[in-house]
Amino acid sequence: QLYWCDTDERMKRVLQRAQTALGPGLAYSPAWWLSYGWVNLGWFMVKSKLLSRGARLQRQELTAPDGGLLSIDWTDDDATRALPADAPVMIVLHTVTGSGRESWHFTREMGRMGWRSCVFNRVGNGMPLKTARFNIMGDVEDTKMQVAAVQAKYPNAFLA
Repeated sequence: QLYWCDTDERMKRVLQRAQTALGPGLAYSPAWWLSYGWVNLGWFMVKSKLLSRGARLQRQELTAPDGGLLSIDWTDDDATRALPADAPVMIVLHTVTGSGRESWHFTREMGRMGWRSCVFNRVGNGMPLKTARFNIMGDVEDTKMQVAAVQAKYPNAFLA
């Protein structure tokens, strides 16, 4: 069962588009043995960890003006490599402890849906810390630099 605020017009449009893209099987019903919330969450975490080992990512490293090292992890699978240069790009900003590998479950199907996807990694996340500067929640200037790198790589693509 999908629960949502039926007076939110924006959410109605999002769900209608998702229904069109994914078909009528949008509703999620867990297996009977996963119906308890904590068991379902635990299974999701185990499954994500196991599946992320097969993640094919290509890392683009960037150096900030102060020498800090940040990166962009690009999904690198057959479907993504077949996309045209102007295919839209979905940018994922991971959680506090995440990286491209931990966010792979968000990006793995995007190539088949016609979208290129990438994950922005902050200074110190999965890379050597080259300066005394890091920020757990991210830095606006670093994000601007990463967006500029995506725009330089795919200048005619829509970024989301």
